[in-house]
Amino acid sequence: MEEGGKFFRFVLRKPLTPYRAGRAIAFATFLVTVAAGVGIRLLDRSEFDNIWVGLWWAVQTVTTVGYGDVVPHDTNGRIIGAALMLVGIAFLTVITAMITATLVEVLRRRYEKASSAHLESKIDGVNERLARLEALLKEQT
Repeated sequence: MEEGGKFFRFVLRKPLTPYRAGRAIAFATFLVTVAAGVGIRLLDRSEFDNIWVGLWWAVQTVTTVGYGDVVPHDTNGRIIGAALMLVGIAFLTVITAMITATLVEVLRRRYEKASSAHLESKIDGVNERLARLEALLKEQT
């Protein structure tokens, strides 16, 4: 359990941004995929006769492609497969959310910049009018 704590401390050592969160989740997904590929090889040696077949199956499963050329036949292998499918779906969801959050942030900054430029031009206009009124008042006195 200590390893998980180290991972979270490493991830949270700097402020979390959509980009950093996406990288951390991509890395965690990679680790889970490799672990599942190795695990399936250890659990179902008859179907997964070498580590590369296990890794191929794990990549197919996590990406939700699932060609069906190799599949686990025992319950433990199917549990690993189900967990890996959920990780793959979660990964795709997080990547989509990360891209959306980045686009929203870019648009928010653009809007803020445009709004502040518009406000500055309004203030400049008011300042010019005020300066003209002050000049007129000085002329009248």
